[in-house]
Amino acid sequence: MLTCPYYLLSILALLLVCMLNQVSSNEVVTVDNQPISAIVDQFNNLPSQPMALPLKRDLAFDESGGHIQGIQLFLQDGEISAFLAGSSKDAAYVAQVNLGKEAQVETIDTLMLSPFRHAGGFQIYDHFLAVGIEDNYARTTSKVMIYDLGVDKNWKKPVYTLERNGPYERSTAGAIGITRYKDEFILVVADWNARNLDFYSCPFVSFEKKTGHFTQIGSLETASMERYSWSDTLWHSYQNINLLADESGLYAIAMGRDLQDNQVADLFTITLEASIGNQIISPVETESLNQLTSLELVNKFSPREISLNKISTKQFQCQGGADFRAGAGVFHSGSGLVLAASPNHMDNLSSINLFAIPADLLISTPIGTLRVND
Repeated sequence: MLTCPYYLLSILALLLVCMLNQVSSNEVVTVDNQPISAIVDQFNNLPSQPMALPLKRDLAFDESGGHIQGIQLFLQDGEISAFLAGSSKDAAYVAQVNLGKEAQVETIDTLMLSPFRHAGGFQIYDHFLAVGIEDNYARTTSKVMIYDLGVDKNWKKPVYTLERNGPYERSTAGAIGITRYKDEFILVVADWNARNLDFYSCPFVSFEKKTGHFTQIGSLETASMERYSWSDTLWHSYQNINLLADESGLYAIAMGRDLQDNQVADLFTITLEASIGNQIISPVETESLNQLTSLELVNKFSPREISLNKISTKQFQCQGGADFRAGAGVFHSGSGLVLAASPNHMDNLSSINLFAIPADLLISTPIGTLRVND
């Protein structure tokens, strides 16, 4: 395990700055004719060995009956922190963790109580956190909650709530991805063991005003997806699926364990094309923080032809109990990419892992918080 504080500061710095130099020494499986994208290069250049930050929790909290399900990094006022989402026997929860020489749990908050006790894989885009919360016993209902992590952060009052109800294991929400793509926000929800992917869209302008409505624009049954052009034909029961976008297109990074129990991340391109006939569909049942206006209520989207193409896969070596089967997540700064992994529990015996490209641009304050080196 690497322990040098200077190197630790370096590897976290890419979260805030553009990085021009790429370093690669790891084997990666890819296909030819990749789209020209910084995301692809950054993914392929992620190191297989992590920086491991010891995870410390002084707060009393009963983690029994569940485990950490996802991890995301977050920047606010120049400081870097991590969010963990998880499940327990009585409640779905979220913890905020200060990152320095150690990963210190600062707060633990309840999201929902039983039967909605299972918060799954999640994603933060900008200052919005999207997470699915399930009844993991009945497995017939879930809620996708989107919170604003800005100055008005309120875990009791999400800015959006999507209701999902249906057949056993089909309307769960075990992994969530969200990003802005062109003039809309795209949300993907994976059900139990990622057997199906449901895609939703909300106009960017109304989403930002917190008056939007999400429309389901399509679904994919993963077992029946065409895979002839994939770098390999494997689809796993991913614990976390995150979305990324740049000028070259829309991408998904899916993280979990493969059939040989390796820690893997797979990179997919996503295409969204209008369906033949351009049939109009109405928004799904969505609650937003603010009252909808009549103009915004009529904002509708057509269904899309959606396809995924796996273009790259990488294996990673976790340390200190971190496990992609517990929680993993990615952060994209535009010119830098970080993949984080969490352990199953905040038990003072394990570590948060960070896989990233290093840079020498951060300093540590006297209390150990990582900040931008101005």
